[in-house]
Amino acid sequence: LISGYGAGSEIIAAREAGLGEIHGVEVEKIWMEVTQKRLESLPDVHPTHYDGSHLPYSNAQFDMLMSGHVIEHTSDPQLYLHECMRVLAAEGCLSFEFPHRYHHTELHTRLPSLEWLPRNMRDIALRALSGRFSPLSAGVKSRYASIVSTRLQQISMGSVRDWLESSGYPYIILDTTKAAPGIIRCVIRKGTGTSSN
Repeated sequence: LISGYGAGSEIIAAREAGLGEIHGVEVEKIWMEVTQKRLESLPDVHPTHYDGSHLPYSNAQFDMLMSGHVIEHTSDPQLYLHECMRVLAAEGCLSFEFPHRYHHTELHTRLPSLEWLPRNMRDIALRALSGRFSPLSAGVKSRYASIVSTRLQQISMGSVRDWLESSGYPYIILDTTKAAPGIIRCVIRKGTGTSSN
């Protein structure tokens, strides 16, 4: 399962890597339409549109789930991670990448980051920086305002571990690396027992 397949390039890469049947979910309907058209000649690929909350799949359906730079755009990151774990089969792996909230640069806007602040304080500061009395240029103000208007979520490995614990699914974090400055990539394997690790 590929979460957030965009125009379908990740589905193509998964097929070229030798994966068999590939499903994908995307919240933007236009991307589903583009991807369906783009991949109509490929067998066993299933791009799907969904509402961004509950994945439209059965429990333990997938051996692998790939999610790159999606969780920070969800309305409920904890629910998103719970859903990823729900649809993974026992011993299945989640490959998961996101921008870390404690990096000095906010990676969506390339501006100095305020993501390390508690959410309410961050939003107040961002509104001040993007308001009419801010001394910043119109372009910078607009970029700061976009963080609040798009409801960009603050993600850290600490919050990921907390959400994994609260999911109730057993798991092992197999690897955590800095894929690039400010970007965390981790691989999580769903366990077979009843306790988390």
